[in-house]
Amino acid sequence: MPLVLNMLVGSLVLLFDGWLVGWYFRDETVFAVFRYGSREFPIATALATALGTAMVARIAMQENAELAELKTKTKRLFHLVFPMTIVLLFLSERLFPVVFNPAFASAAPLFNIYLLLTASRVLLPNTIVLARGRSGAILAVGLLELALKIVLGFVFVREWGLAGVAWSAVLVFWVEKIGLIWYLEKRLDVRTGDWLDWRWYTGYVGLLFLAWAIAAGW
Repeated sequence: MPLVLNMLVGSLVLLFDGWLVGWYFRDETVFAVFRYGSREFPIATALATALGTAMVARIAMQENAELAELKTKTKRLFHLVFPMTIVLLFLSERLFPVVFNPAFASAAPLFNIYLLLTASRVLLPNTIVLARGRSGAILAVGLLELALKIVLGFVFVREWGLAGVAWSAVLVFWVEKIGLIWYLEKRLDVRTGDWLDWRWYTGYVGLLFLAWAIAAGW
C-alpha cells in the first residue's frame, strides 16, 4: 500500500506542474511550450529505473555483496548517461525545431533545465530502502516532496515563469534523494559510500551543471 500511494503522489507531482502552468499563464501557447519542454532524458530515466528494480531482490538476499555490485553498476550507468546528457544540452536548440516544430524552439532552454534531473535520477537510495522493506519511508519522503513542490511551484513560477517551474522540479527531486540517503545513513546505518562512488558522481554532476551554464550562455 505505501508503494501504491507513493506512485500516486509521484503522479500528483507531475500533474501539479501542468495545472500550475495552465492556471498561472492561462495561455495555450505558453502551455504548449511547457508541454514540449518539460521532458526528461528518457534513456537515463529508463536505465536508472531498470537497474534499481533489478537490484532490489538481490540486495534483499545478500546486502553487503550486492551493495558493492550496485556501486559498480551505477558507476557504469554514470559513464553512459552523463556524457549523453551533456551532449544533448549543447544540441537541444538545434534539434527542437527539427524534431518538433520551429514554433517550439523556445522550449529548448526549458528542456535543458529538465535534463539536470539526470543528476538525481541516477541516485538509487530507494532501491536499498525497498530491499530493507521500509516502503513507508519512501511514502513519507514522497509526501514531503509533493508539499515542497507545491510551495516552490507557486513561488518560482511567479519569480521566473516557466523556468521557475522547471527549477522547482529539479530541487524537489533532489530533496527526495537526499531524504532517502539521510534515512539510510541515520536509521538503517547504511553508508552512502558503500553503494555510491562519490568521486565519479560529484565529478559528473559538476560537469553537467557547467555544461548547462555554458549552453545557457552564462
